[in-house]
Amino acid sequence: DHCAGGKAVIRIEIVGTNGLRRELGQIPERILSVSRKAIELALGLIHRSASAIVPVRTGRLKNSLFWNPEYERQGNTIVGAVGTNVAYAPHVEFGTRRMHERPFLHPAVEQNISAINSIFASEIGNALHG
Repeated sequence: DHCAGGKAVIRIEIVGTNGLRRELGQIPERILSVSRKAIELALGLIHRSASAIVPVRTGRLKNSLFWNPEYERQGNTIVGAVGTNVAYAPHVEFGTRRMHERPFLHPAVEQNISAINSIFASEIGNALHG
């Protein structure tokens, strides 16, 4: 997760796909395919949770929430993102000297860790056994 250029973004990374490839031999494309599907499912879950808990005053912040359903491959890491491009979002998420934090991205991830782990375990298990 990071806060740069007035954006608040939570990133999900799957690290170590090169090692997984070595372990699984000829299955890597199937694993990458299900990893993409699992990331999309996980990001959708986080996005829905963040939308449900984001503080709403005008609706601008809530309406700006996005999730990136396309995955990026960076070396041996697969990345997807949930976030907003509203400039004041980091102030809401992390607070300021004059304003208490009202986080919505971190709790959205924390609320769903178990479900996200289950999604990945299920999708990868299906690819290996199905």
